[in-house]
Amino acid sequence: MRILSYCKINLCLEVLGRRPDGYHDLATIFQTVSLGDELILKPNQSSCIRLLVDGNAPTGEDNIVHTAAKMLLRSKECGIDIILRKGIPSGAGLGGGSSDAASTLEAVNKLCNLHLSHEHLLTIASSLGADVPFFLYGGTAVGRDRGDKISPLPYRREYYFLLHVPPFRLERKTQRVFAALQPREYTDGTFTVQLSRKIAAGQQITNADLYNSLFPAAVRVWPQLARRHDALQEITHQAWVLSGAGPTLYTIVESFQVGKKLLEDLRQLDGQSFLVRSTPVAREYQDL
Repeated sequence: MRILSYCKINLCLEVLGRRPDGYHDLATIFQTVSLGDELILKPNQSSCIRLLVDGNAPTGEDNIVHTAAKMLLRSKECGIDIILRKGIPSGAGLGGGSSDAASTLEAVNKLCNLHLSHEHLLTIASSLGADVPFFLYGGTAVGRDRGDKISPLPYRREYYFLLHVPPFRLERKTQRVFAALQPREYTDGTFTVQLSRKIAAGQQITNADLYNSLFPAAVRVWPQLARRHDALQEITHQAWVLSGAGPTLYTIVESFQVGKKLLEDLRQLDGQSFLVRSTPVAREYQDL
């Protein structure tokens, strides 16, 4: 089985407050977009999980793909061979690892005839990471609690986005960004409610509708992120928004043609830039 496993952006991300368990309550709107990793999975007779990674990602048991497969195949006679070819930048706020984990859960469930329910897979997904449950839905969805309680939204319109992934990374990025967040930057979920209503009604959304309350904290962690954000706005004359905990920034473009021209303009910046479209699904399947 071959899978193209898509990444996500956060059309809105609000931090509502800190929870007793140390995590934060979130209100967010996820959207899958057409930048993906390739996964090739084949059952084997050895009852082993063998993972080969092509690209910048952990290998072997350190990879979330291996962990996802292991959680399904404990005490099972089925084994699985997995090849992961990275197309999504790692540690960039795009959920590449979470997407791969969810695709692995679905694929292993099918290939090994485990017949696990969607609800069972969601429970496992939530234990793997807060973003993983969303990728068992894909398209457009609201996430609450840690971001792992998912309410799908109707997919009414296709959008084009420019993504820009700056070249800087940090170890333990998400923890450091959340640690830099100040209580005065908490919000009450209004941005998420308003945008979700607009999406559900099929109304056109614009860059003015997008929001991420982690941006000030991300700038404290990466001072150079503010300069990159300003450079993107100056080059494109468009507003740019942070995805997840960063450092990826993105903007809605009005058409593929406009996006293609702006993509060329971004070649002057180091890092990676992509022109993508929204997708109604989290992954595409192909038979080998």
